[in-house]
Amino acid sequence: MDDEKIKKVVLEIIKSIVPKNMKKTVTLEMELRDELNLDSIKLISLVTILEEKANFDSMLASSEVDFTEIMSGNDLVKVVLEYQK
Repeated sequence: MDDEKIKKVVLEIIKSIVPKNMKKTVTLEMELRDELNLDSIKLISLVTILEEKANFDSMLASSEVDFTEIMSGNDLVKVVLEYQK
């Protein structure tokens, strides 16, 4: 998948797991934990969905990436682009 397609997929997935009243205002620049209030369970769900929809190789990424440093949707896009199957 190219950059724009991954951005679209990541944004759609994030919108699918945030509270309904936030869906219209979500951007990739927003911080996943602080601004969107995604807890660890929702972040795991996000990764699981990315594995399916974006061919994201979370096993390889987890051995090389510090996931605690992924702050925003844009940070997540970069990791997904780097670790596609």
